[in-house]
Amino acid sequence: MSFSKYLLPLCAACALWRGAAGGEVADRNMVWAHNTPWFRPEDNSLYTSWDYNYPLQSVPDSPTIRIDSLKEEFRRAKEAGIDGFFLDLGTDPNRGPFHWSAIVKDYLQAAEGTDFQIGICLDGGNMGVDYEVREVVRMLKENGNHPNYPKYHGRAVLFTYVFNQPGTWTAEEWRQIRKGWKDAGLETFLVANLAPWPNRSLDPAELEAYKDTFDAVYMFDSPAHPNEPVAVNNRILKAFCDKNGKMYIPTLHPGYYGAWRLSNDFYNPFRGADFLYSTYAAAKEIPATWFHVTTWNDQMETALMERAYTFGLVSSLRTYCNDLKGTPQKSKEIGRAHV
Repeated sequence: MSFSKYLLPLCAACALWRGAAGGEVADRNMVWAHNTPWFRPEDNSLYTSWDYNYPLQSVPDSPTIRIDSLKEEFRRAKEAGIDGFFLDLGTDPNRGPFHWSAIVKDYLQAAEGTDFQIGICLDGGNMGVDYEVREVVRMLKENGNHPNYPKYHGRAVLFTYVFNQPGTWTAEEWRQIRKGWKDAGLETFLVANLAPWPNRSLDPAELEAYKDTFDAVYMFDSPAHPNEPVAVNNRILKAFCDKNGKMYIPTLHPGYYGAWRLSNDFYNPFRGADFLYSTYAAAKEIPATWFHVTTWNDQMETALMERAYTFGLVSSLRTYCNDLKGTPQKSKEIGRAHV
């Protein structure tokens, strides 16, 4: 038996890996979820007493505990209708590597062999255009060609948590950042978080000023406390995107209670699971192929019983996600959703 029989396929596989362009998702109906990598599965008990919900998970007893527990998290996310995570990575005040960026490779490794996607969501303060260019170039060169990193027609997908909020980035700074990425040889597909600030409305003039700086739009905190309901802002942003050749990504939002979050009430419309349904109903009105779920890793189970009604309705989320994507639903699950 010739050794070349095995060597040639192996070499071909290696060449395919080197030339991989990431996971092409432009033609897929997708539900993305925000993910905070500092709430890791193996750490879940550390955060239950003072922070947002965290999924209850059995942690595999193995030498590869992080990879195995992430695989379990992805499996459960898929069961809930979620197709990928965007990992929230924040800037470093000392201009070092983005916080938690070193863990992206573990998420990608855990997703290998599946169609689950792992992308980057840009967070943190404005540390300068040169820093944002340098760090995103570094992170995408390290991770962007992995088969499970999402690409939109070959362009690396980046979500943003911080985009045009007060005191963050100007439109001109985003133009310079994107030029810097392109000059470094990176083609990107940038998703802007344009959720109105609390007690504010969408500003048409601001949308116009920023329109050449992004490729898609979503509202991370779609309810927040804006002046208009989420359904109204969905329609405004969808019309804006259609007019300007952008993608609009509606958001499903759980309606966090959040009283245990000390002074942070930004995510708390005090409506619990009812808001998950209302944001689903609003999203269903919008022709779209991608959707976003606002979470702090709590898209499955919740950590403590008194918090169990903020977002721990797996059947509801599965039903909503599959309906929005047009995925056939198992008959036993229909009717179990919160309506």
